[in-house]
Amino acid sequence: MRVCVMCEAPCALSLLVGCLAAASAFVAQPAAAPGLRAARAVSPVCQFGTGNTESNGFDEKGNPNFFLSPIAGGSKDYPYGQYELDTSGGILAIFFALFFTVAFPVLFAVGIVTTEI
Repeated sequence: MRVCVMCEAPCALSLLVGCLAAASAFVAQPAAAPGLRAARAVSPVCQFGTGNTESNGFDEKGNPNFFLSPIAGGSKDYPYGQYELDTSGGILAIFFALFFTVAFPVLFAVGIVTTEI
């Protein structure tokens, strides 16, 4: 009789137990009772655009938006381009982005491979 190297049990018995364990996952479940159907959901009520009115909003140059546009328009009174965007922390942000997406996973993998068990 052949014996399994891992657990010293007979191979045929190990194979039979493994097959039975795998086959139990394929048992068909009974169908739900006909009276227990899910209730219908309420259909959503909405309009296509976010602001389909006479004053649908304006773009950055002050022109009116397309009347079927699904994107809300801006204000005619907002001073677009007046405020500058502060990008002084850009180099540090790029460093952290590269570290956590490239360097850290590589260092992590090297640490796992080189660790002695």
